[in-house]
Amino acid sequence: MTLITLDPTGVKQVELNALAPRLQSLNGATVGILHNVKKNARELLVEMANVLQERYEIEIIGPELTAHSMLASEEQLDRFARECDVVLTGLGD
Repeated sequence: MTLITLDPTGVKQVELNALAPRLQSLNGATVGILHNVKKNARELLVEMANVLQERYEIEIIGPELTAHSMLASEEQLDRFARECDVVLTGLGD
């Protein structure tokens, strides 16, 4: 017996992007914090940024809540791309 699986979503266009170049050092970097509404996401990312700030001379932007609970808006992504060298993002729970 042969099983045929159909995907009703159609073909999705995928945009390929290159990885950002690696920073030589975090000293002098601007680190953004972007979290969702999951429990402890904000606390975890803020603590990570605090540890980085103890070890490096960094500026922190945020924490900022994602616009649609789970996904960052285009405006947020554009802002973080313009203003940050590194962005910490993640999920809680």
